[in-house]
Amino acid sequence: MTSARKMLTSAPTSVELEAQLLAEREALERAEVRLAELQIERDAALLADNDAPLADAEQALEACRRQRDRHNARIELLERAHDDAVEAERQAGVEARYERCATQIADGERWLADVYPDLGREIALKVASLREVHLEAERINSFALPAGRARLGFSRYLPAFYDDLSLPSPTRSGANLWPPEG
Repeated sequence: MTSARKMLTSAPTSVELEAQLLAEREALERAEVRLAELQIERDAALLADNDAPLADAEQALEACRRQRDRHNARIELLERAHDDAVEAERQAGVEARYERCATQIADGERWLADVYPDLGREIALKVASLREVHLEAERINSFALPAGRARLGFSRYLPAFYDDLSLPSPTRSGANLWPPEG
């Protein structure tokens, strides 16, 4: 098995394939330089009266051409493998992103089904209770504040908080847990 085929059966990464492509292109460049040198040697041997150096030069030239062709074939194979690896890596990233999102959706649906209804009702009941306390504090502050006493009220939450807060129903479209319907 050639080294290029062996490289492709082990599913290298795109980065590894880029390095292999670079090495193969450098080898091709060296082969082309050597091919030019051998062509010069062949041309010189052609002018000699002896055919033995010419035959040797032509044999070396043909071997170098085959080596160049091998490098070109490996480069073509590596380029296709690189393109495939880039696409596989892209797909793996997309798949991982999809799986993360699917898991988060499933977790969210379980939370909405198992936790939110009770938690939402608990919050709605507490907000209703706090709203009543707030309204009572306003009535006391307006009409029945004992002498020498500070005004009652929540320091951080305005009465509008209760009107602005909305807890949607997890099971009925358009319905709320808070504010109460009706």
